[in-house]
Amino acid sequence: MSKRKTVKKIAGAINAAAHDAEGLTRLAAKGGKAVAALGAAFDAYAIGSAVYNDVKNERSVGMRTVSTVGGVIGGWTGSILGAGLGSKAGTLLFPVAGTLAGGIVGGIAGGAAGSKAGARLAVLAAETVKKKLRK
Repeated sequence: MSKRKTVKKIAGAINAAAHDAEGLTRLAAKGGKAVAALGAAFDAYAIGSAVYNDVKNERSVGMRTVSTVGGVIGGWTGSILGAGLGSKAGTLLFPVAGTLAGGIVGGIAGGAAGSKAGARLAVLAAETVKKKLRK
């Protein structure tokens, strides 16, 4: 096989890989939007349920609502930051596939950690404000 044919074959393989990566990126973008919309719907339901239960049981918005809203805010923040960091780490290890995998894993881990931290911080802040108002 001549050098010219070898170069053309390599260039064709690179072009095909780039085309596949573009398709994967488009698919991930569409899938990401669908997952985000579904997550927002679940979060809206969780907040609504927390408000309903607080009002039903305490006749006012209480700590359940505060914790849920804090968890939602923390979860989205952690998910966004985790996905960004995960995709960067994945790109360093395995460009394209690592970017996608790192973003998914980082987003899930960041969302879980952010949700717990946000819920705890929100309750702590609300309790601090309550104590200050009682004085």
